[in-house]
Amino acid sequence: MKAVVLLSIPGTGTNFVKELIEAHPAITHSVQWSALFKSQSFVHEEISLGAWSTGLDPNGTTLVWGHIPTEPRHMSFARSLMAFCPTVVPLRDPLLSLITRHQQGDSMDNLVIDVVGAWQWLALNKLNPLYFPVDQKFGEWERHDLGCYMYADLRFEGFMQGDVHWPFSDWTPVNSQGDYPLKTAYYAGDFDRIKAEIGQPVHYLQDIEGVLRPLLEREGYRELIWWT
Repeated sequence: MKAVVLLSIPGTGTNFVKELIEAHPAITHSVQWSALFKSQSFVHEEISLGAWSTGLDPNGTTLVWGHIPTEPRHMSFARSLMAFCPTVVPLRDPLLSLITRHQQGDSMDNLVIDVVGAWQWLALNKLNPLYFPVDQKFGEWERHDLGCYMYADLRFEGFMQGDVHWPFSDWTPVNSQGDYPLKTAYYAGDFDRIKAEIGQPVHYLQDIEGVLRPLLEREGYRELIWWT
């Protein structure tokens, strides 16, 4: 019984990366982490994979996936997942994740708690997942190469042995909303327009720049338009 975990922040390409991982021939099943949490009473952070008798493929590798939680008991469970299983965390400019979720109709509270709060949790987290910066590679690598990149980083964790040929030859947007004014403003560098429309969540994002920026810079991000 094995598991690989995908934990993501809303608006960072969850479904895209999920499809990428599910295409790997080692993956025999997938389940949301919330279903695992509901199926058992996990009280302590230190849990073992063998305890997850419900929801995992006993004879294969299960992808356990979902958004990074913001409720304390769920955060503890997420830390346990990351501690015991190889974990992929997609990265994207946090401002773009706010823009995406705002476009999808998230409330102000959800943007602050579920998006900015999750970014803060990730920055303060002391575990070491495989960060997968989707917007840093986008346009530079074909999707096949991205799959191989992710696989190579997971291989040493015992994810799977041998060579793998990924069934992608090009990029296919997942849940893309096409062009819209705030996305256009972002790529034009019009930060004032974005702040004026989204409002307080952007200010909260800037408040955590000090803890978030080192992580982003370590993963290749430079001169983001919301940095002070």
